Amino acid sequence: MFWGVFLAILGILFLLDNLNALIFDWYYIWQLWPLFFIFGGLALIIKYKPARAILSALSGLLAALLLFGLLNYGCADRDNSRWSDDTRTQTFEAPYTKNIKSATFALRGGGGKFYINGITDKLYDISTESPLSWYVVRDKVREKGKDSSQAYVECEMADSHGHIKIGKVKNIAKVKLNDNPEWNVEFETGVSKVDVDLSPLKTKRIKIQTGVSTIKIKVGNRTPDINLKVQCGVSSVRIEIPKTSGAEIRAETGLSGKSFEGCNKVEDGLYRSENFQSASNKIYIDINGGVSSFKVRRY
Repeated sequence: MFWGVFLAILGILFLLDNLNALIFDWYYIWQLWPLFFIFGGLALIIKYKPARAILSALSGLLAALLLFGLLNYGCADRDNSRWSDDTRTQTFEAPYTKNIKSATFALRGGGGKFYINGITDKLYDISTESPLSWYVVRDKVREKGKDSSQAYVECEMADSHGHIKIGKVKNIAKVKLNDNPEWNVEFETGVSKVDVDLSPLKTKRIKIQTGVSTIKIKVGNRTPDINLKVQCGVSSVRIEIPKTSGAEIRAETGLSGKSFEGCNKVEDGLYRSENFQSASNKIYIDINGGVSSFKVRRY
């Protein structure tokens, strides 16, 4: 299983590289080398054959990614024009009007570091730094009534062609949102670090889809109900929620480490906090992941 996955993934990576279809920050892959020890240890502990086959396949995938990055970084000519060190800095903002009662913010990117931290008197304030590609921000406001409007904001990496220098390539997006509307927040990223502090905001729905990532999410209690959904691959996920809020967690995970502070197991895959029934504010968390670490902490 290991060698089959290893050779197949390695071949796919070289094919995509030849087609100039890879837009990637390989620095984050190098941070995953401890997974070899984790997979090796689990393979010695677990006797269930299907699970050991999954571990073997994941090891082959990781080995192919690391070898491909090493070959490209060690053999390529850094002075060739195919490498790019230029960092593009962009800023985006839009005015806030009092009739905007609800809003959606969606960020779609590849590998990088993505943050929501702080508030602004504008509707949004976004700053980006990246040699990978330009970012594009689209926004629109839809009238829902005489005194009520709904805003939609999408921040997305534009297509970039050619090869990108492997190493500590900077690809960062920092976002501030206005704290008056009720927000839905969506993230779709690849190999990335996602650090989202939504505690000052009114949030109704949060959805995060990532590949190999480190994810930290902090939510507040400014709305009665919050729905938080996380879908990820090989990732470390930390979610911080207020102690005063009731929590219900549904976890569908593979080979994962779980730690849900202040929550009791109701049945397989379902956990609830002791104050879930009595709390006036409730947070519903839906976690779906592969080989990952999930932690829920209360503050």
